[in-house]
Order: sequence, then C-alpha cells, then structure tokens
Amino acid sequence: MKPRRLLSSLLALLIALAVVGVPASAAQNEHWVPIEVFSQSGLIETLEVPEEVFQKAPSSAPEEPPPSFEVAKIIDNGPDSENIVLTIMGDGFTAAQQDAFIGMATKLSGDLLGRHPFSSFQGAFNVYAIKVVSKQSGAAENLGDRVDNYFGCKFYFDGATERLLSTPYLYKANELLDYYTPQYDMAVLLVNSTKYGGAGGSISVTSCHADANEILMHELGHTVGGLADEYWWRGREAPNMTQNANPATVKWRPWLDVDGVGIYAFAKNEDPSWYRPHESCAMRYLFQPFCGVCATELTRVMAGMSDEAFYGRGAFTQALIPNGVKRIGDYSYYGCESLSTVSIPASVAAIGRYSFLRCASLTRVYSYAAPPQAIDADKVFCGVDRSKITLTVPEGAGAAYLAAGWTGFREIVEISRPVTGVAISETSVALEKGGQARLGGAAVPADADNPYVSWASGNPAVATVDDSGLVTAIGKGTATVTVTTAEGGKSAACSVTVTDPNKYVGLFGRETTYVSNFWNWFKFIVLFGWIWMWF
Repeated sequence: MKPRRLLSSLLALLIALAVVGVPASAAQNEHWVPIEVFSQSGLIETLEVPEEVFQKAPSSAPEEPPPSFEVAKIIDNGPDSENIVLTIMGDGFTAAQQDAFIGMATKLSGDLLGRHPFSSFQGAFNVYAIKVVSKQSGAAENLGDRVDNYFGCKFYFDGATERLLSTPYLYKANELLDYYTPQYDMAVLLVNSTKYGGAGGSISVTSCHADANEILMHELGHTVGGLADEYWWRGREAPNMTQNANPATVKWRPWLDVDGVGIYAFAKNEDPSWYRPHESCAMRYLFQPFCGVCATELTRVMAGMSDEAFYGRGAFTQALIPNGVKRIGDYSYYGCESLSTVSIPASVAAIGRYSFLRCASLTRVYSYAAPPQAIDADKVFCGVDRSKITLTVPEGAGAAYLAAGWTGFREIVEISRPVTGVAISETSVALEKGGQARLGGAAVPADADNPYVSWASGNPAVATVDDSGLVTAIGKGTATVTVTTAEGGKSAACSVTVTDPNKYVGLFGRETTYVSNFWNWFKFIVLFGWIWMWF
C-alpha cells in the first residue's frame, strides 16, 4: 500500500511542515511561500521567498516523455507496490560524473537506513538513483554565478541566504519522478557541491556535504510521518504538536516520562498555547535523534507503507501474531491500553524496542521461539508491570528464556498441553443480507495451555466476522470464514452463503426488486389475470 504523496507541482504545498497553511504575513501576499532552511549549527528555521523564483512548467509543453536518463536501483527488496520507494536525483553531475553520483547516493541512502527508526525497515526499502546529466558540473555557489545544471540548483536561492540551496524547476523533478519511479514515496535532489546547504519541501534538496543525511532525516519526518516542526514556526495539530496539555488525554500519553518525553510549551515569544513532546528532537534540531513520539509515528506509517503493520487499536485485547511474521517492530503495540494477551509465533526472530510500551493490561504472553529471542525486557515491556504477566514458553525452554533476558515475569510456564487441532461449530451457514450467526471455534484439546483463536473472512464484502466469531452478512455471494489457533496456526473453515431477500429472478431471467408484499401480490394478480385472458 502507498501513503499520501504531496502535490509538489504547486509550491504553496511543497513544504511538508506547512501542509495546513501559511503564516499570516504570507497569507496577506499570495506571492510569498514558506521554505525550510538549515543552519550548520543544527538550528532550523522557515523563511518566506518570492513565489516568482519558482518556474512553472510551460502551459503548452509538448506531450512527450522527459529526457532519457539511466536509472539505477541501489537497493532492491522486491516490487515497488510492496515496499517504500526512495528516489534520488542528481543535479550538477555531468555524464562523466555519474559514477560519483551513484556513490554519493548510495552513501546517503545507507546513512539514512542506518538511523533509527528507518533502520527497522532496511528490508522494506527500494532506492532508485536517476542519473540526471547536467551540461556543467556543480551548482552556483555565489551570488551572480551561473552554472548550467539540469535543475538549476543554486545557493542564495532567495538572494540573501547562502545556505539556502534549491531548484527553480521543481516541475522537472516531478516529470522525472512520475515517468521513471511513479510509485515513489520520498524524493531527494542531491546537488554536486560539498558546500553546506539544502532546503525542505516535498522534494528535499541537499548538497553532498557530510551532513546531508541530517537534512534528509528531518525532511522525511515531514513527508513520511506528517510531523510538525518542534521549533516554532506555526502551530498545527500533528502527532508531535497539540494544544492539549492534559496528561490524562494528551495524544502521546503512553510516552510520558519515557526517554525525556513530556508536555513542553513553546516560549512566550512563540505561542505557549501549543505544546511539543520533547526538548531535543530531530524535528527541532539537526544532529539529534527522533524522540519516542516521532519515531513511533514514523514507524507506524512506514510499516503501513511496506504492508508489515500489525499495530493494535485502543480497544485491542488480543494480539495473535500470524505465523510467518519475522519481526515485531519497534513500538508495535504502542498505545494498546486494553491489550491483555499476546501470542508470538516461532517465526518471530526479533522483538523491537518499546514493542509493548505501557500495555498496562497485559497479563499473558505466549512465545514459541526456541531458542528464544534475546531481548532487553525493560525496553520491550517498558511501562508494563511484568510481575503481573504469566509467560508461557515451549517445553524445556524456561531456563533459556531467562538467560535471553526474559526476566521479571510473575512466572514462566512451560507448555505441557500443546494444541493439536481446532474445532468449528458449523462448516456451512446460509444467511440473508443483514443477518447474523455466531460460530463457535476452539482449540483442541479443550484444556490446551493456549486456548486462543482468531477469526477472519476471506471476502468481507460478502460477510464479516468479529473476534468472537459473530458473522454478519453484508452482500450477496459466498465467503469463507476461518478460525485459526494462536498456537500452531491450526485452522478450520465455514462456508457462508448470503442471499438478498429483496431480490428475485423474474420471468426471462431479469432481476426485479420487491417493493412491498402488497405490491408483490398486486403484480401476481395482474400477471394471473393476463394469462387467464389468453387461455
């Protein structure tokens, strides 16, 4: 699945930090737009630049493909539709410098995927490098300089700020992205200059300075996670910005008092009615890690982008992780305050940090890995009272789990009654549209140590099923409802056939709708009278 992609053809929507508006001064003048710039000291600020410096695509441009450039796939983890796609385009690299561009793009993407939380998704990224050929090398580094590079990237982009490096031809970048990597999720312009500089936006621009990865990381916080800036520019509700200062209801309440997360008001000369979760986060300064709140949101979005999400919900009570899942990601069940039972299949080889952050209702954990995953229990179960949790493990594995860091639990129970099968109450059910039926499903034997089962419908457009086995008929057709054991993945199925009582097949096979019983009888009498007249 693919996430939101910002409409970068309109520069007013370029800057991810400004997706909900522009400052008052810009609102009074439609010819000014905000753009984010970075100081080498780590400070970040937003400037307003004249809209006229950005060149729009010619209105009568011929309908033909953009220039032919070679595309290299730096990282390949499979189909783009199943992965997160990052596209890097070069500017100021001549035909003879394309190997250097690939080397720099490879280093930039490698640095990014080595940083938390992007590092958790190294196996879910596809990275492309478009070898854009410029006539001249580099970028204009001083006022008055002219360099014939493809995107026209230059320093002093606003005519005053040296480190502000950007392109006036953003439409050219969009053309290449749409043509060469149409399923892109993130885009970067990498400029052939070692001078410090860059700019924020839906397409991040950065020089080849050693700190390019810092600029990119901050910008992807906007474009991937929808995060707000934690330095002051403007207030907007976001995962990491709010006007709600109540610890009991603030949106990041499960993170409070963990790794420096709190409720911090902006300064009096900013707007103290707005709050951020941390005082030192990558969304506030360069050269800082993402705070737990921002890393959680980025993880949630990237997991959805790579089809690897198994996040809970507020009322989520059971996490029966499917067999085949290889990793429980960082912050996976963050905020699942009603979660009471977790079943971890043997396929899970690693469990990330804060996976069960403050899941205060957790009382049963079943883990089937043998040997067990090595964990830091204080991190994985941060904010959870492990003395209330019973940990159930494979027979003979109790000591190994303790040695691997699974400590502090009320008790560790080794499985003595394994699941051998599953029973279902019905193998076929017929329902009318809107009707319901409850199916029974249970692990076999009935006294198995892990009795939990999950339900799923193979065709939710026909019939849905909830966690208790209640089937609801949605539309005409057939659906297979399956019950699966948490231990071992044993399954049984029921075929659900749904009919529509408001439909019938009339004469000549034409489908007709009943309006009411009176109308049905009226039609029958008229039809009978017509037949009687002829015969």
